[in-house]
Amino acid sequence: MSLSRGPLHFTQVQRWFMDTYGWSAEIRQYAEIRAWITTNNRVLKGTAADVPEECNPYWSWTNGYDDLRIYVATDRELNFFQLRWPNEP
Repeated sequence: MSLSRGPLHFTQVQRWFMDTYGWSAEIRQYAEIRAWITTNNRVLKGTAADVPEECNPYWSWTNGYDDLRIYVATDRELNFFQLRWPNEP
């Protein structure tokens, strides 16, 4: 992925994550949703049923910095991503 196509590649990767793992809120919204749940006496017990689907447990993203970012939960998601999008020489 060349630097000159960063936004295009970011959008392609973002779509791949959506197709693979489902939609996820942007990381700042994700944090605000979880904070709202916590402050409104909704205890997060760590199960999928306790967290709304907007807070995808596998990945999130942001465009709120000078660069575009995809966040993954574990090495498992990162490895799967790297299999699909290997580094180009």
